[in-house]
Amino acid sequence: MCEMSVELDATRALIGQFPDIYLIADQTRLGQIEICYDNIQWVNRRSEPVRADDPNVANYFGQLSFDLVGRYHENGETTNVFGSNFLSPREYHYLFAAATEEVLADSCPTEWVGSRIVTRLINDGAVRVVPDRLTYLAAARSLPSQVISNNWSSKEEWRDSFVTGLNTTRYEYETDETIFDRVNQHLQTLYQSEQSVLYSALLRPRPSGDREEDSLFFQLGELSARKALVRTYLNLFYPQSLVDSEEIRGSLEGYSSLLDEGVLRRFRQSNIAVSSINDLGIARLERFQALWNRQPEVVRRSGSVATSVAHAITRLNALYFEYFALPRSTIEQEAEFNGFDAPRG
Repeated sequence: MCEMSVELDATRALIGQFPDIYLIADQTRLGQIEICYDNIQWVNRRSEPVRADDPNVANYFGQLSFDLVGRYHENGETTNVFGSNFLSPREYHYLFAAATEEVLADSCPTEWVGSRIVTRLINDGAVRVVPDRLTYLAAARSLPSQVISNNWSSKEEWRDSFVTGLNTTRYEYETDETIFDRVNQHLQTLYQSEQSVLYSALLRPRPSGDREEDSLFFQLGELSARKALVRTYLNLFYPQSLVDSEEIRGSLEGYSSLLDEGVLRRFRQSNIAVSSINDLGIARLERFQALWNRQPEVVRRSGSVATSVAHAITRLNALYFEYFALPRSTIEQEAEFNGFDAPRG
């Protein structure tokens, strides 16, 4: 590319010329962005004779021009997203070569470098003992790679011109209207894939050979067991609290209950984000603690027997004495019923 093969560094401001949607596509590896230089050439060219008495060779001057284009690659297709043409603010002596219109018309005269230029001396009729001609070699005086490298990030800082617009002419490219739909679909695919991997780690055991205690599956099993213990404890010692409080029952059973394996499986079916599980679990635990702290202290300390159970125990006790126990005196029955020893005569 007109002798130019130098890699130039880009800044965040330069990369920021890409719209956000292309940056997201690049970061999620849907496609790839790149910033390239192109169309390097000498423009506004002119020539000057090296010597007034030798019209065969000339020095060539011109301004350096090149394009900087931001491109996006996806599935083998390339889209130009933004671009500008830069024109150096001053001209450079870029070539010494034969003084011809063909050389002057060449915007990238690398092919002329090293060519031989044979010129004849002016014949004044005198006898000479030296050749009557001179031979030159065409030579580059300023190389595009050197000029751009020297001024890209230092000296004239041409790199910043593509952000500020100084000495540049911006190109207009057709907008790719479908990029938004493609990126959104790609993000959704990545999201679903990520959720599937994380839920699988929670709900499926690891392959044999791994430490079971370190797995998310094992930790979830521990959580489910602890919730089952809480449920059993309340059923045994606080049955009336479960009957009276719908909120406490809801904290142990149902969609809004404390976390366990069953709840997480429902989360997966409802497409609940894994990243929100921790916050949901803590919020439900704090709600259950608040509900429990609102119970009377005497109930929390001593338990609560359901009214129906107490009534059933009393009725069974009465039936026992009425139909199964041996006849005894009224005083003995009352004493035993009240938990005292009957008086003896």
